[in-house]
Amino acid sequence: MSIADRDKMDAIPWLRLLNSLDYHLWATSGTAALIKGLGIPVNEVNKADGPAPNAITVIEDGIVHSVVNTVEETAIAMRDGFDIRRTATQRRIPCYTSIDTARVAVAALALS
Repeated sequence: MSIADRDKMDAIPWLRLLNSLDYHLWATSGTAALIKGLGIPVNEVNKADGPAPNAITVIEDGIVHSVVNTVEETAIAMRDGFDIRRTATQRRIPCYTSIDTARVAVAALALS
């Protein structure tokens, strides 16, 4: 997960739901800080261009089974987001780029 600051508060309810469903979460530093602040365990990864483990390597290595990536409107975030989404698509891993879609996907997991 790499969630834009503007989306973090909206993500809290479904992050708690994912935790209650015993999903293991992986997140970049800012998102990981939010998750840790909620008392939820999270594996922190580096940004896409950082040393492994990073947002790309956990996708390439099959560690994660879906991706949530909402981006800030900065050049670096946009580039990282593109690389993350491209890697997820190449690996045929679901990639959620809006908080609303991620929320619905998590709600569907809770029903299954």
